[in-house]
Amino acid sequence: MAMQNSPVGYMIYQCLMNFGNNPWKIFKVTMTEQERTEQLGKLVREIRSLQVAMKAKDPSLARGIYLDKELKWLCEDCAYLKKCEEIREA
Repeated sequence: MAMQNSPVGYMIYQCLMNFGNNPWKIFKVTMTEQERTEQLGKLVREIRSLQVAMKAKDPSLARGIYLDKELKWLCEDCAYLKKCEEIREA
C-alpha cells in the first residue's frame, strides 16, 4: 500500500485446515497518508541498510532481527545463523 500510495488494501489468508467451501479469509486494511509515508520511509531505510551491508560484504551492517520478538522466528531456518551468532558474540 505504501509503495503504491494506496489508502486501501486487503490481507488474504488461506486457511489450510479449512475443508469448507471457502478456505480464504479476507481483511480490508486502510492506511492514512501519514501511515503510508511512514511505512515507505521504513522500507527505504531497510533497503539502504541492506545495500550498504551487501556492498561492504559485511552482514553486521544490516539491521538485525535476532532481538526483535516479532521477527526472530525468521532466524530458525536462516542459512547465515551461525555467522550471525559469531558477529553478535564478537
